[in-house]
Amino acid sequence: MNNKVLAIVIVAIIVIAAAAVAVMTLGNNNEKHKVNIEAGNLVYGNANNDPYIDDDDVKFIQNIIDGKASWNSTANPLADANNDGSITQADIDQVNMIIGNKSGKVWYQTYLGWPMEITYPLVDRNIFVGYWQQAEAAAILGIWDDVKVANAYVTQVKTHQYDLSHVVEVESVSTNNWYDTTFTTFADEKIDLIMVTPNQNNYDKCKAGYMDTHPDCEILLLSHVGSNAMPAMLTMGILFNKEDRAEAYAEYCYGAIEDIQNRINGVDKKNVMVTMTTPKGSRTAVCCGIAYEGSVNLISQIANVYSGDAQTAYGQTVKDQLWYTEDEQDKWEMIFMNYSSIDWFTCESQDQYNEYFDKVAAFFEGTEAYKHNGMCAMPYVCGGYAAYAMAYYCAWYLYPDLFTEEEAQENLQYWFDNFCCQKNTYFGSKKYTASNAFIYYTGNNYTTLVQKYQNENA
Repeated sequence: MNNKVLAIVIVAIIVIAAAAVAVMTLGNNNEKHKVNIEAGNLVYGNANNDPYIDDDDVKFIQNIIDGKASWNSTANPLADANNDGSITQADIDQVNMIIGNKSGKVWYQTYLGWPMEITYPLVDRNIFVGYWQQAEAAAILGIWDDVKVANAYVTQVKTHQYDLSHVVEVESVSTNNWYDTTFTTFADEKIDLIMVTPNQNNYDKCKAGYMDTHPDCEILLLSHVGSNAMPAMLTMGILFNKEDRAEAYAEYCYGAIEDIQNRINGVDKKNVMVTMTTPKGSRTAVCCGIAYEGSVNLISQIANVYSGDAQTAYGQTVKDQLWYTEDEQDKWEMIFMNYSSIDWFTCESQDQYNEYFDKVAAFFEGTEAYKHNGMCAMPYVCGGYAAYAMAYYCAWYLYPDLFTEEEAQENLQYWFDNFCCQKNTYFGSKKYTASNAFIYYTGNNYTTLVQKYQNENA
C-alpha cells in the first residue's frame, strides 16, 4: 500500500466570471431569458458586448448615429454590424435582420483574429465536426442530426455518446491530419459547413482542399477552451438560431462557477502544478501556465497554479519537466496531471480505469511534489465544452470538507440529460449516468484525498 495521498480529479475549464444560479430551461420558445452571463458573443452587431443581439444593440448604434455617443472601435468593434468601417443606418438594418431571424449574411470574429462573413441563420446544413469538442458543440446546440461526417476520434472513441448511424468517419483520431480522401468524402456527403479546431493549419487545409472548389461551404473557427468557450457557444447560438440552448449552457456553467468560488472564498487554496501525459508515457508535456490548456483554466480558479516557462518546458520528459519542484518543493504541494486518451466513455470497467491511473501515477514517484503531498490525476475531458460538467467533482476532490459527491453527480447528470448525449445513451446494456460513470480512482495502490478525508471523519 502506497501511503502517498493522491486526489483523482476530472477537470473542467473555468473562466473568470460571476453568474446567478438559476433554474435552466431548454424550451423551444423564442422568449429571451437573460441571465448574468459575463461573456459576450462574437457576432458583428453585438454593439454593447453582451451575450445577446437585441434592441439594446439597436439603441447603442442609434445613439452613435444621433451623436449622443461616440464610437470607440477598440472597445466596441462589433457595433459596426456590417463590417464596413463606419456606423450608419445600415448597421441598424443588419442588427434588425438578426433580431427578426431573416436570412442574409453576417460577420463573426474568428479565433484567428479576423472577421469572417457567414450565412445567417445556419439551418439545414450538412456538417463536418473536426474533433470531439466540435461534436460536443453540436450536441449542446441540438444540431447533432445535421452532422454527416466526423473525425475518427468521434466515431471510434465517442461511440457511446452519439448516434453515429448517419455519420461517415474520416481521417484518424488526430485533429490536425488531413487526407485527400477526407475531402472526397466531404463532396460525397455534400458538406457545406465545417466545424473545426481553430488553427491556421486546419483552415488552410480545408480552404485549399475543399472550400476553394466548393464556394457554398463555410467554416466556423471558434475556440472551445477556457475563457473562449463561452463567447464561442453564445456566437454559435446566434448563428444557428439556437440562442435558448446556448444561453442555458452558459447559465449552467457560470452558475456552477460562482457557487464553487463563493464556497471556497477564504479557504487556503492548494498549490498545484499542472502537467499532461499518457498511460504508456509516450507523451509527456508540461502545461503549467499555458492559458489555452483547459486544466490550467480550471485549476487556476480553485487553486494556485504554477506558471513557469511553459514554452521551453513543453515536451520534455517527466523527470525534466519537474525540474522546478526542488526549488519550490515547500510551496507547490501536488501535481495535477491530465492523462490523455481517457474520458467518460473509453473505459470498460472501474478496474480498467484504476489500472490506467496506477500506470500514470508511477511516473511521478520520486519527485519532490509527489513526496510532499501526492498528486491529482484526471482523464482528458478538460479541453472542451463538457468540462464544466466536472466542476463540482474537481471541487469535491480538492476540498472534500466543502463539497459532496452527491452534488457533483447531480451537476454531471444535468449535463448528461440536457447537453451531452443522445437521450437513452447506453454503455453496454445499461444507461450511462453520473452514478455509473468512471469518474475517480477506487483502487488500492493509492489513497485519494477524498478517501483520506472520509477515513479521518469516519
